[in-house]
Amino acid sequence: FPARSPAEWTVIDTLEMPSTTRDAVRIPKGAGASANLNRFGFYSDLSYDAKTGYWYALSDRGPGGGVIDYATRVQRLRIPVDTATGQIGEPVIDKTILFRGEDGAVFNGLNPQLLNGDAGVLGMSFDPEGLAIGKGGHFYVADEYGPSIFEFTSSGHFIRAFSTPANLVSRTAAGTPDYVAGRPAIVNGRQDNRGFEGLTLNTSGDKLCAVVQDPLVY
Repeated sequence: FPARSPAEWTVIDTLEMPSTTRDAVRIPKGAGASANLNRFGFYSDLSYDAKTGYWYALSDRGPGGGVIDYATRVQRLRIPVDTATGQIGEPVIDKTILFRGEDGAVFNGLNPQLLNGDAGVLGMSFDPEGLAIGKGGHFYVADEYGPSIFEFTSSGHFIRAFSTPANLVSRTAAGTPDYVAGRPAIVNGRQDNRGFEGLTLNTSGDKLCAVVQDPLVY
């Protein structure tokens, strides 16, 4: 009810989805570890596209905290809502969208050291945490590893990466980037696993606002 102030908002209904919930399209065997097979997701973020009526549930880097092969993804949902009462029905998982690079390879939840053999190379390592839906249904996704902000098409294909401010990049005393280590090895930038956690678009849709989870190291 837009006319009411936030102080007047109340919770009308809640819903839990079982951990056994499957992806809309089964990811074929051989795509990676068992974590990739029909793993619905972890709700790092949930965004609504008013133009289409779809909800998008974002998974993070997967189980294990960046040490298990996991194809990063977003789930497209329809959530039935009774506009008269506010009651919600069981969400319908309409589509599973994998995040893919320009060459078609899937972005992976493994940390850079495990995926690339180098903690200073971000590569296809991806820890999605924040999601915003832009024009044409494009996804803007905040990544915690970099921290980074990526833009993808509505089908999950990579378009571009925004430039990360230098003061946010984790660096050692030698000035080299390290996307895996924490203190005391890291002396500048974001803390380990404390990168961009939230992301939103302004009302005109021409600016993104990202929030880091914790204060920077220094």
